[in-house]
Amino acid sequence: MSIDIFCHIYPNEYLDAVKKYCKNIVFEHDPATDNVVMINKTLNTWVGFFKKDSHCCIPELRIPHMEKYGVDMQVLTVALPSLEPTMLGAKREDTVKIARVVNDMMSKVQENHPDRFVGVAEVPVLDQGAMLDEAERAINDLGLKVIQLYSQMNGITPESPVLFPLYEKLSKYDVPVLIHPANPLPQEYRRYERDYLLYYVFGWPYETTLAFSRIALSALPERFPHLRFVSHHLGGMISFFAERIKLYEQETVRPDGLPHKHYMSFFKTFYHDTAVFGHVPAVQCGYDFFGPDKIMLGTDYPFGPMYGEVFLRDTISSIKAIKAPEEDKQKILGLNARKFFKIS
Repeated sequence: MSIDIFCHIYPNEYLDAVKKYCKNIVFEHDPATDNVVMINKTLNTWVGFFKKDSHCCIPELRIPHMEKYGVDMQVLTVALPSLEPTMLGAKREDTVKIARVVNDMMSKVQENHPDRFVGVAEVPVLDQGAMLDEAERAINDLGLKVIQLYSQMNGITPESPVLFPLYEKLSKYDVPVLIHPANPLPQEYRRYERDYLLYYVFGWPYETTLAFSRIALSALPERFPHLRFVSHHLGGMISFFAERIKLYEQETVRPDGLPHKHYMSFFKTFYHDTAVFGHVPAVQCGYDFFGPDKIMLGTDYPFGPMYGEVFLRDTISSIKAIKAPEEDKQKILGLNARKFFKIS
């Protein structure tokens, strides 16, 4: 069984909710690409794009691609701006309403295609009570067994104590967390990272690196040993700079207040997808550092050329091309995810 664990969707119900509740977001058609671009007028930047009535919006349209490349199931998350508060720009009470719309829709897709799609829930992190209530509803009433958070959520980073009650609940139900990169807060942008879309090409993998480094260096895995985190883009820079990260274990360079020396063991607790778009050396680097049991196929579908077909094809090819036993490649392609998401 082959399972793609980090795919995206723009369901029409979500888009309608954004139009209803997010008056600072406008939808503009780009004739050059035939994309609909979502622009946050307050941030003066785009926050998402999709092709109307395409693979981006209609889950059934992606099934032929899945069959063509031998992908049995996709794990679906709502694409950015999703419910990340800074990019979405909705009021706190409106994020609660949008989360309910998203989760109802994800449950419906999962129910209609139980052998094809796993739905990922969203929670409104700006309202702690609603966040916990919606997580409970998504898990117990809607049957959604995965939660998506972000590298920052209106300044809230994944290791923040604000999220501890959520983590306690997710640990109780054994529900994993997918973390998607998000843009920095507007006031924290640097001009030279916004030019040429650098924050999109390089910034998001860097945001992934920062998020998981904060989780590790805060010793969050020690506080919640049964909580499972999954990174997008193969952990960003972590595997490439693994030896540099070991500097934290030296007394002479350790920042004040860090709990103890065994930081590298925390980095080893995370799981990662393979969304590096077919670059074999990057997949090899991740495999060599994280090992065969912590990596799962992820393609970023349907983004990329030809409604994501190119990323899908090249990512699978890159996994097959690394230097690893065939049994390890099969783990990455699907066996790990089948166990991780409890897919029978």
